[in-house]
Amino acid sequence: MKKLIVRIAIFFLVFSLIILIFIGNYTIQVQNQFSKNPKIKYLFLGDSHIQNGINPSLITNSVNFASSGESYFNIHQKLQFIAANSKVETVVIPVGTHNFSKQIDSLWILNESNFMSKISDIYPIVKLTDLQSEINHLNFSNTMYVDIIDNSVYQSIYGLEYFLLNRKPAYVGGFTAHNGTFDVTKSNSIKDSFILSFKNTSTHQIRNFKNILAFCKEHNIKITLLAIPVYHSEKNNLDSFINSFHLQGYDFNYLNHLNLIKDNSLFKDPNHLNIKGSECYSNYLNKILVQ
Repeated sequence: MKKLIVRIAIFFLVFSLIILIFIGNYTIQVQNQFSKNPKIKYLFLGDSHIQNGINPSLITNSVNFASSGESYFNIHQKLQFIAANSKVETVVIPVGTHNFSKQIDSLWILNESNFMSKISDIYPIVKLTDLQSEINHLNFSNTMYVDIIDNSVYQSIYGLEYFLLNRKPAYVGGFTAHNGTFDVTKSNSIKDSFILSFKNTSTHQIRNFKNILAFCKEHNIKITLLAIPVYHSEKNNLDSFINSFHLQGYDFNYLNHLNLIKDNSLFKDPNHLNIKGSECYSNYLNKILVQ
């Protein structure tokens, strides 16, 4: 009986050690990915609009770490870590009314399951005090920590696979080219998701958005608010929406390019540029930024 207990104890000790090795390796991988650029002129962070639309190879000394479904909380966490390890001159983040939509938050971006999944991806660079504060703001259960750590273990195993196969890990995000062309004739209807009632805004997203602006102001990082082209935005009210935030105390560059591209052959779907569109737009944006 005593031998059995000793064997079980050794098994759990070895198992725990292996898990710690995986997590430690994953932590090093994540931190290295986000700190390998000593100087960044243009740092692109954000959601799938930035991820699919900005080709950093076409923009002077730029890095794209955007990831689909990224909340402003995640963007803030990435920015804090990257700025602590790199000299960032300008950060570019997305602004679209979808980024501030309460409905989209509840269904997706700040849905508890998605929030946990996205945090697990970048857990090694997240400030735990910020995470606890955000969990409290969102009224999530503190048991989410268990889920995050559990998911991080899986991520650490996948991280080893990415490393061995020399593939880009999912947590890095970054430019992802989309093939295919949006066929307007096969679309039953094109709804303008960029019209937003001020009554339906996400207070959580706005709070973290302002935290990003405050961080940039404190650390002398220039900030550009970018609305990437979409196919169906003729009636967008984004300008008045941004003005409603009362951002007079912050210094930023605001580029509303929602209506810039009308050619459907440059879109993968109504909301995302395809590979041709991203090349066209990235070249255009580079000229704007370097002026």
